[in-house]
Amino acid sequence: MSLQFLDVFGKSSGGRRQVRTTSGGLVTILAAILIVWLLVLEVQSYFSVGLEPTLVVDSARDERMDIIVDISFPHVPCTILNVDAMDIAGEVQADVDGQLLMADLGPDGNFADKAILDRQKEIRENAIAARLANPDYKGPCYGAAPDEENCLSCLDVQRAYAAKGWQFHDGSGFDQCKEEGYPEALEANKQNGCRVSGRVSVSKVAGVLHFAPGEPVIGSGRHSHDLSAYNLPSMPFNFDHTIHQLSFGEGGETQLDDPLRGFHGATDQKQFAFHYFAKVVATEFHFLNNTVMSTNQYSVTRHGRPIVGGPDEDHPNSYHASGGIPGVRVDYEISPMKVINTERRMETFSELLMDVCAIIGAVITTAALVDRSVYAMDRVLREKKNR
Repeated sequence: MSLQFLDVFGKSSGGRRQVRTTSGGLVTILAAILIVWLLVLEVQSYFSVGLEPTLVVDSARDERMDIIVDISFPHVPCTILNVDAMDIAGEVQADVDGQLLMADLGPDGNFADKAILDRQKEIRENAIAARLANPDYKGPCYGAAPDEENCLSCLDVQRAYAAKGWQFHDGSGFDQCKEEGYPEALEANKQNGCRVSGRVSVSKVAGVLHFAPGEPVIGSGRHSHDLSAYNLPSMPFNFDHTIHQLSFGEGGETQLDDPLRGFHGATDQKQFAFHYFAKVVATEFHFLNNTVMSTNQYSVTRHGRPIVGGPDEDHPNSYHASGGIPGVRVDYEISPMKVINTERRMETFSELLMDVCAIIGAVITTAALVDRSVYAMDRVLREKKNR
């Protein structure tokens, strides 16, 4: 089959009404390919969807919000790591690590030897069980609580000392801790780390999520921690960390609702604090299948500094004030606005039909003009050649 047979752009020549040419067949093929390609793109555009954002006032301020965390601290054992949550409404959640999964990490960054951890847990539980079995046992609080109070476990002594603002150190001065093997466990685990994962329920107001060593000391308008065990010279601790997830509410799968995913806060200094400032915006996604997903997007700025003060290692002309608590602090602020993203098709069916007609008409018209121009030029050249 010759290209002349494919020519759909008829040309009149002399007495003959229609002339088909090879160039016309070639133009027809190119026009057909172009039409098919453009139609495919147009159909893809019709089936594609986009998000139309709308900004409204967030009226659901009395709801609660989950902060979802998954952070590894390779140089702070779970034994002394503590997590607190506070907000400007006055709600204080001390020791929220009880709501979280605290998994010990070995020196290699993998999960620690479970057999060793189980043995330490068994010693601790057996010691507490023996005291509970003795109805006459009354554990001393070593002056940190009234005589009538009973400090049954090493943890009770820790909390009593924290409430007084006293230093606990490694627990070797307390019978409960020695019986539970706390000093030995602290020494054995000093090269270990901790991976914290789970969720913390907070009010939708500005607040703080704080990862720090030692029991919290909260009272008289202040918030601090017992750093005596952390600051022991024999303990090689620091708050180098990796954020696997930090999101406010469900989601956490994009750079908008989890911009810190995979971030590594690096330090080898023991007295170093990391500070993250997050601006949280409530976000809803309304999909074409009538489902709704609520999440929170946030932007974040970060800062790290040595708490001993002095010049910055990276910027010698910058000086830091001394003071603070080593750890990781996340300050979050809740925006009064909400973003509603509504999923919509990029164009309607009537727009698709109009675009299809426009594509076919435009390509055929242009191809016809090209074919006639080529044919006219060919005739002129032939006439000149035959003279």
